[in-house]
Amino acid sequence: MANDPNIKMKELDQLTARFAQQGKLLEAVDAAQQSATLAKDTYGENSGAYGNRIIGLGLLYKRIRAYDKAEPLLRQAVEVWKKIDMGEGSLHRIYIASLNDLAALYQELRAYDKAEPLLKEIVEIQRNLNEKHPDYATSLYNLAALYSEMRAYDKAEALLLQAMEVRKKALGDKHPDYATSLNSLAWLYHEQSEYDKAITLYQQAIEIRKTVLGEEHPDYASSLNNLAFLYLDLGIYYKAEPLLLQAMEVRKKALGDKHPIYATSLNNLGGLYQSLKAYDKAEPLFRQAMEIQKKTLGETHSVYVKSLENLGGLYRSMQAYNKAEPLLKQAVEIQRKTLGEYHPDYANSLKSLAFLYQSMGAYDKAETLYRQALEIHKKSLGEDHPDYASSLSNLAGLYKERKWYDKAEPLYRQAIEIRKKALGEKHPKYITSLENLAILYYLMGSKDKAEPLINQICELELRQVSEVWEKILTKDHTEWLDKSQ
Repeated sequence: MANDPNIKMKELDQLTARFAQQGKLLEAVDAAQQSATLAKDTYGENSGAYGNRIIGLGLLYKRIRAYDKAEPLLRQAVEVWKKIDMGEGSLHRIYIASLNDLAALYQELRAYDKAEPLLKEIVEIQRNLNEKHPDYATSLYNLAALYSEMRAYDKAEALLLQAMEVRKKALGDKHPDYATSLNSLAWLYHEQSEYDKAITLYQQAIEIRKTVLGEEHPDYASSLNNLAFLYLDLGIYYKAEPLLLQAMEVRKKALGDKHPIYATSLNNLGGLYQSLKAYDKAEPLFRQAMEIQKKTLGETHSVYVKSLENLGGLYRSMQAYNKAEPLLKQAVEIQRKTLGEYHPDYANSLKSLAFLYQSMGAYDKAETLYRQALEIHKKSLGEDHPDYASSLSNLAGLYKERKWYDKAEPLYRQAIEIRKKALGEKHPKYITSLENLAILYYLMGSKDKAEPLINQICELELRQVSEVWEKILTKDHTEWLDKSQ
């Protein structure tokens, strides 16, 4: 019994889980590797025992962003489970899960061309099994999430509506999974600045989760957060703050004050206070969140990197540049080591550091980083992607600040065209692009070019306000006007 490989594997699996729960991810990887090797030696590399363990090991590598090690393991797991399930074709639930895990890895790497066929295969498998089952709806949702990230909003909307209908028929319109569908569709509309549609769905999801799950459930907190973010985007801070505070308290009670999701709430509230320039309130929240995420997720995790950038960005706003620079440099270095120098998220970290240098008046350093980020976005995402437009706009803003107006203008104009096609004329980033160009023309003394843009901006913003007025501003519209002034 002492040498029984099954007992040893079970012990290693328990050790892996314990290390992972404690945030000791490197120790977890070591234990998982030992368990996988033992399973391979005992049962062979085409066994379910080995297939399960390389999935777990691959996901651990993904968690620490060792993608070069994660990918071959997750690919191998797909092949193992495909062979095991020869009798039933490709319908085994673990095979489906392995496809999902590999697709999620590619999605995180922005390798959308690799993720899409995997998610489509899952949709087809689930459809053939039972197109009325909630699992089919989940597969539709996962594919929709990919399309949403790719800004293929029409494709995403069609799939989300279909998934919502399947869940409604299978589970009823009071089920938490139906509320999840409402949230997902609301987020899609929110992303496209269809605020009137988004608000209705967010509020409906809140009511379902409140009734079914209760006001102390983490999913209820997530629904509160979603609605709060919409109010943040609209600049209605007094409506966002109580929702964020309530969500934070729910998560603290449900998950504890050392949980990374609680840290996310701290970050969210810190972001609100930063927007209000209440820096003394924002700083301790960002610091607390960063420490929790460092301990629970590790220093290579994307969420920890975001915390570094949040705190660095706050110090930049406070003009505490000596505090901001080391944090933003650390974020850049983590992204470079974990993602490589051609990943869009590495480019975004470069832009954060560039913005700091621009604020400091170190324009040459800023330009070098902005140009590097622009080239990465061009190669990794293409010239029609909104993130590429953002990089163009960032570089143009630097040129505008240096009074190099002739260099700034074509970049702003290009950003406008990309955002118009990719996001539509209702999107805040498109309106911001128009504002940037209008300001540039005023600075150049070209008021005849600026004024038509200002008129267009006013028309778009007035139309947007009128569409959401009744949804947001009811009995308390006078209070909103007073606070907005």
